[in-house]
Amino acid sequence: MHGLNWQDFGARWLDNARMQWTSMDPLAEKYYSISPYAYCMNNPVRNVDPDGKEIQLPGDRKAQDAYVQMLHNSTGNNYSIAKNKLSYEGVDADFSENKSEILTNTIQKGIDAKDVYTLSLVGTESDDKGVFIDRYKDNKIDVSDLKSLGDASSALQGAAIGHFLNEVQDPSNDFNTAHKASLGVEGKIYGELIGDKTITTRTDYATGAARNGYQTVIYQYNATNKFELQQGAKSTITTANILNGVKVPIPVNTVTTTLTGELNSVKKLP
Repeated sequence: MHGLNWQDFGARWLDNARMQWTSMDPLAEKYYSISPYAYCMNNPVRNVDPDGKEIQLPGDRKAQDAYVQMLHNSTGNNYSIAKNKLSYEGVDADFSENKSEILTNTIQKGIDAKDVYTLSLVGTESDDKGVFIDRYKDNKIDVSDLKSLGDASSALQGAAIGHFLNEVQDPSNDFNTAHKASLGVEGKIYGELIGDKTITTRTDYATGAARNGYQTVIYQYNATNKFELQQGAKSTITTANILNGVKVPIPVNTVTTTLTGELNSVKKLP
């Protein structure tokens, strides 16, 4: 192009005459110990970086295959994971189910971002009891939990996937802020997948204290789209003359619930 002997590597150009990049690595700020003009950590024999952007999904091949199939089920797009990197492979022309444009855009936004999002896939063979669907603090996704959601509702599965992908990309880097924003994204994805675009968010609430090691939580998108989830939990009751930090004359019971991360069951409510 323009008489320049440059090669397009997606994220930047290589000047063959000088054997140098014409710009810095767009992810240079994440790797301070490496020159911003280096390629693949100066080891292109072992490493590859076709476009400088990525969602990384480390996990075993079975978990990776299951996850890309879930993405396909809710978008009608084909995806692949090579060297842990998620890539878009095009539209499945034979796909005839409802698909979510919002989920498609959320996935592509992560693929095209200047940041690298590393989301570890766990729970390949059975439930990872330390991760309830996904875990923001260390970016883990339990594919076993996602399968359980999908068994109850494919729309619920797609909505949960979109929620977490949006959550980790939220610029606030604060769980509460990211979670609140992602509830709206989740609701809209669910609405697209069932063909009801009046659904705009998800609300959830526990129905009481934990019993026999589990607590019942309701996920509600609207009056006719509600799900009951049983999550691992333990509740303890303490009695004291303190209520909301203030001393009171009559002892009151305070229930404290600790969640374990286990997903025991999911079912759609009538």
